[in-house]
Amino acid sequence: MAASPASPATVSAIEKLLKDRSATSLVNFTLGPLQVTTALLADVGKAVAAGKIKVVIDPTISHDAIYNAKSNQLQLKRNVAAPGLLERALIVHEATHAINDMRKLGRTPNIDDEAAAYIAQALYLYRNHPVKTERMKDRGNPAADRLYAAAYAAAVAIIGKKNAAAIAVEVSKVRAALKLVPQYKKTIGMSAIYSGI
Repeated sequence: MAASPASPATVSAIEKLLKDRSATSLVNFTLGPLQVTTALLADVGKAVAAGKIKVVIDPTISHDAIYNAKSNQLQLKRNVAAPGLLERALIVHEATHAINDMRKLGRTPNIDDEAAAYIAQALYLYRNHPVKTERMKDRGNPAADRLYAAAYAAAVAIIGKKNAAAIAVEVSKVRAALKLVPQYKKTIGMSAIYSGI
């Protein structure tokens, strides 16, 4: 089945959530050359609204959402006109990859790219979840659960304004956890190519 354009309601929902600076207010950090901020997420929302980043539906993709840098597409498995909290956090994760593309970062190590995206996802969840001590969990995949736990700990360190060394320790744990998740084992040592939108 070929990809098809997302519904206008889905595109509007994605634009709105990325431009919602209150909801993304905690997503503000750097990881080497990678920078993720509320303003940059809003810029992704603007690019979605302008059609520079196309939102498409493709039920055959391997995850619920993927940012494809080659085609400048945010690919979703289904239309989500009213995304729930976990879906919104996943969009923030994928928008982090889109930020790197918009900034034309060129060859970007996947391990840093994914670490930044998972931390952004955790920061968004922390900001928008009523119980701040609860984190995203994956009981069916222990390696993914360890990754979520590491990303959450890094997010908490960033929120708590820990010193750079303490945050770096937590980020190193995210990188280590990524290497153990089966879906990343083949690609985590590679690089994404971000040439701009």
